[in-house]
Amino acid sequence: MFQALVDLVRAAGKLNLSLKMEGDDMVVFVVPAGDSKATGLQQPLVLSGTPDSLDAEFAQAIASYSGVRRSLSEQVQATTAIMEVAKGDSANKAQKALAGKGKTGTVATASAGDDDDDGDSDGDSETATPTSSPPAPAVAAPSGTDLSSLLL
Repeated sequence: MFQALVDLVRAAGKLNLSLKMEGDDMVVFVVPAGDSKATGLQQPLVLSGTPDSLDAEFAQAIASYSGVRRSLSEQVQATTAIMEVAKGDSANKAQKALAGKGKTGTVATASAGDDDDDGDSDGDSETATPTSSPPAPAVAAPSGTDLSSLLL
């Protein structure tokens, strides 16, 4: 029986085994209690049967459970690796975007500073026209019914 548990104990790190009797049947609880945060890897295996049937089939049941658990563990590891790569890529993109905005902000600040120092010493800044401001939008004629004209 213990030889069948070796691989599962190594994979889980720790294994809790509990036994109880329910009439003539024995109920076996096998619960991995390792460091894994994946809830699927901590699902218990519950076997119930006569002691003779458990003697005959316990090793096979543990082997099957260990195989499924190993598959889940591999899936969790693969998903974690993919998420770490995506997190790194996202951080790199964010840093590049921030670096790009920093360069643009520096250029805009420098050009704004150049406008203040144009060599015009008389201080007539009201007559200067900004070159980058958009034209004022044209006022559109109101459409529809004027409600105030209905009240008169």
